[in-house]
Amino acid sequence: MSAKHPMKASLSLMKFRLALGVSVSVSLICFGFIFEAYALISVISVMAILTGATIAGHIYSKKELHIEYLENMETINRAINKSESVEDLLFNVLSEVQHILKTDRAWLLYPCDPNAASWKVPMEVTNPDFPGAMEKNNEIPMTIEAAQLFRHALEIKDAVYFDYDSPNSPRETIDEFGVLTQIHIALFPKTGEPWMLGVHQCTYQKVWNDNEIQLFKEISRRISDALTSLLFLRNLAENEQRNRTILDTTAEAIYGIDLEGNCTFCNTACIRILGFSDQRQLIGKNMHNLIHHPHKNGASNSQLNCPINHSMRDSKLYHVDTEMLYRPNGASFPAEYWAHPIIENNQVTGAVVTFIDITDRRQKEGELSHQASHDSLTDLYNRLEFERRLAESLLETNILDTQHAMFFLDLDQFKVINDTCGHAAGDELLRQISEVLKSSIRNDDTLARIGGDEFAILMLDCTLDQASQVANVILNAVNDFQFVWEDNIFRIQICIGLVPITSPTQTISELFIQADAACYLAKDAGRNRIHIHHVDDSEMTERRDEMQWVTKIYSALKEDRFLLYAQPIAAIENQTKHHYELLLRMKDTNSNIIAPG
Repeated sequence: MSAKHPMKASLSLMKFRLALGVSVSVSLICFGFIFEAYALISVISVMAILTGATIAGHIYSKKELHIEYLENMETINRAINKSESVEDLLFNVLSEVQHILKTDRAWLLYPCDPNAASWKVPMEVTNPDFPGAMEKNNEIPMTIEAAQLFRHALEIKDAVYFDYDSPNSPRETIDEFGVLTQIHIALFPKTGEPWMLGVHQCTYQKVWNDNEIQLFKEISRRISDALTSLLFLRNLAENEQRNRTILDTTAEAIYGIDLEGNCTFCNTACIRILGFSDQRQLIGKNMHNLIHHPHKNGASNSQLNCPINHSMRDSKLYHVDTEMLYRPNGASFPAEYWAHPIIENNQVTGAVVTFIDITDRRQKEGELSHQASHDSLTDLYNRLEFERRLAESLLETNILDTQHAMFFLDLDQFKVINDTCGHAAGDELLRQISEVLKSSIRNDDTLARIGGDEFAILMLDCTLDQASQVANVILNAVNDFQFVWEDNIFRIQICIGLVPITSPTQTISELFIQADAACYLAKDAGRNRIHIHHVDDSEMTERRDEMQWVTKIYSALKEDRFLLYAQPIAAIENQTKHHYELLLRMKDTNSNIIAPG
């Protein structure tokens, strides 16, 4: 990904390490008859890297789909929030549905009733190349095929998909509207007859994957919820007596206020959700004073600045899903509400407010957000979140001229424990070592698990000396730690690569490469130690040169620039040539033989 999407950067780094491991392994295999042990290690490394890359790729792909799903639902919510009428809602949402799902037509029809004499399409949004084939609000006579389609959608209450060559596809629909594929679902708002949401693909035969179908179903639920509120508000202005019954049967809380903010009516759900026992506790009372308290940070929440008051002042619908409402006992809950002005004889006489308790939704959104930024095994931050915070630290370095530090940590005995005691023991070790690391750093430091047995730490506003002290604390804490599994006791060691973040020109990729290389040098120097990266680090330069040679060897293999030389092996006495020594030599990009050594 670009800087906006760090996940692709991490996958690119993973691919680089994979290519690096393969290159080293191939090179060592070529010299296998001399260094057999190294060839075996390389093969094992390739297998481990391939397995790790596959697992990590699946995890990152799943997280990315998770984030894309949340972004799409937020787009739909914004489209609903800015809608002031049913017509606005239909157009705004269908426009976003067509864009998100990349379809040629998105439409809503009403009623989805197989027993009705006719049906119509209140709203349709189309691709300019495929204009709407169903005229808006034109009554279309019910046919046997349409009735069967409606009945099936109502019975299964799920998304229905067909294409033009499906055995039981509705031929009338396909032929009349030029449809190659269609997906639709019945909507069940709590007011009026069922609706149907559908999309057409006319340019190609689209195959819907599980993620798209799940997104389509969730969008249909949000449209149904919004239709419930907006249809009710519209019907309230048309027939107050009829809707009095609906007031007391709907699950949504509804109340009305006059221009002073005093309650004029309320339904049973409103009384129950707000924690009252009788409507007399609300009628005639100022609703703002009853349920709108000061903000948690102490800021005033005056009635004049309340969106409900704004709906009467501006004669328009206001939608809010970021406020807390309060009950008589002082308890609060997150609410989503719609405030619609009541207009009589061209004069605003009050407002109708519909609201719901969204505690469960907020909890689920929090869980999804947590899953997208945390490692499921250790509950530490994952690499995606770590890179996001690292990017913010680089911006802060540029703006505030501050210094930070990044750690790259690698466990030394993890594979031994995993192979000896099994994956359950390995997982438990990672959980316990995470607690050891957390107890060794500051509360506001960022600790993340970025690989199988690899961790990273970001320390903000921290000098190199301070970071070195913390690195030693971590080293000692891990050395003192004993991992006990059944009858086995293990001592764990750790290698730490430390990189100071002092320049805004540093990039996330560079920092990871430098920290990883510093950790490698710590491990190469005897393990269980710390290596600090410096710009003029000779060991780092040597390491970088070695890595460059790997790249050169890989290119030479790809471009067929290796040669085999046969050197005779002869006895000194009689010069008889019975054996030959084979030498592998490499040409540079100018076809010159590179001398050994």
